[in-house]
Amino acid sequence: DTTDKAGSDKNTSAPARIYPRSLFISTAFLSAHGLVDPHNLLPHLNSTLNLIDTYKTHTTTTINRLKKLGVVSLNSSKADKKEAKNDAADNESADRDAAFRNDPIIGVFRAYLAMGDWDRPVAFLAHATVPEFDSAVKDSDGDKMFSAMELAVLAACSLSES
Repeated sequence: DTTDKAGSDKNTSAPARIYPRSLFISTAFLSAHGLVDPHNLLPHLNSTLNLIDTYKTHTTTTINRLKKLGVVSLNSSKADKKEAKNDAADNESADRDAAFRNDPIIGVFRAYLAMGDWDRPVAFLAHATVPEFDSAVKDSDGDKMFSAMELAVLAACSLSES
């Protein structure tokens, strides 16, 4: 059962099912030799990571944090609230890191990269995470496909700590 019983936010929760790393490497290897099409496997990979929404939230949070860097507060009660807020942000970051480590789509993406390929992993990641990618492929819109692929890679690289 892959439902989230704790009722936590699906953008940052770790997947309910953890796949072995060898599965990702095998998928990348078989795909590199033309034996498996990983795009056909997408419905079977139970990903709980909503990469684009998580990236947008992370970007907004980072921008807000950077805006507050130069602000000095002389009120001690606000400092206590700030510490509690930082603890919550640390917990969210830890959940996101766990989701990245165990997410099957990110795992296959990383295995593809380890095989030395660039185009396949980026297309796979974009297909799995960017909703506009399918329409760009159907319309043969190269600019739209490139934008979707760029967004997917930017999101994965920005959110990944490793």
